Amino acid sequence: MRAPSRWPGYAALGLAVVAVGFSTVGWFRPQSHEPTTSVAAKATFSDHEVAEAKSTICSAFNLVREAITVNTNKQSPTTNDFAAKYAIAANSRLALYGGGEYLLEQLTVEPATPADLADAVKRAAATYREVAITYLSERPEPPQHPLTDSLEEVTTRVDGLCK
Repeated sequence: MRAPSRWPGYAALGLAVVAVGFSTVGWFRPQSHEPTTSVAAKATFSDHEVAEAKSTICSAFNLVREAITVNTNKQSPTTNDFAAKYAIAANSRLALYGGGEYLLEQLTVEPATPADLADAVKRAAATYREVAITYLSERPEPPQHPLTDSLEEVTTRVDGLCK
């Protein structure tokens, strides 16, 4: 009789190490500290530019939401595989934090984004990152509930503005 293969565990552990590496690089990457509203306040945009920016930001938001949904709902294929569970948790946190960063980056690329949509997306991005950091701190579940309620609120707000 053959012993069960260990490669899935090693693959999951390797994936977790890569995810932690990427998140570490993202954490220490220099960020621009220029406010994104300075360009929008000085420039006037055509209706077409505003519509394009809105479409781009709404698509980015939907992509981030999909990445977060996929990664936070994964289950380990085996019940006792610690490495797989750790890799799944790492990817969930990476999707949340990275998704927030991606949204902020998209807002800097699209200065014609309507102010109300930009504010709602900034709030969503901040909430995603806060949830990720809270999960990384491994706090007990009750303190996280207000954050998850806030996630529903900001998601509903952005969805309404993207219609």
